[in-house]
Amino acid sequence: MPSFTEALRAFTGRRAEIYQASQLTRGVILQVEPAIITVQQTPTAYEQVTPVSVSVSRVEFVRLPPI
Repeated sequence: MPSFTEALRAFTGRRAEIYQASQLTRGVILQVEPAIITVQQTPTAYEQVTPVSVSVSRVEFVRLPPI
């Protein structure tokens, strides 16, 4: 059975919502490593588009919206 990060790696390039205890990160999965998920955040009216790193150990769940 693949690990969480191995399974998530199959969705590189897809939009995702990554939920943590106090934060929601929305964007496109750029890279998945054993400890870090890199996401190109979806821009908002107040933020520029920048890649962010999310610690895998803090992820509660990931939602993959329909394409």
